[in-house]
Amino acid sequence: MRIPDRVFTRPLLVRGLLIWGASRACLAVVVWLMSGLEDPLTFAVTAKAAIWIAVVAGVLGWLELRRRHEHLLLANLGVRERTLGLLAAAPGLLGEFVVAVVGAGDAARG
Repeated sequence: MRIPDRVFTRPLLVRGLLIWGASRACLAVVVWLMSGLEDPLTFAVTAKAAIWIAVVAGVLGWLELRRRHEHLLLANLGVRERTLGLLAAAPGLLGEFVVAVVGAGDAARG
């Protein structure tokens, strides 16, 4: 698996982080509207749902790469699409892990 240079990787990861944040915010709004929670940021998701959120964010990031035709440029540099999909999903997976750790710490304290 060949990871692209920093010049290409950094924007991919930042875009993946933005896509994950937007998908997480959309989920929070939907949960808030459907359940009537007072604070939409206090809802908790299961581990399975967190993985699905990260996978959906990764797929959206991969589709964004294809929409911009960046996959062609990176393919010419020797980077496979599977690697691009993993790079698109990495910020979401890391973000869900951080949310789970922070949520577990908050639950333990109070």
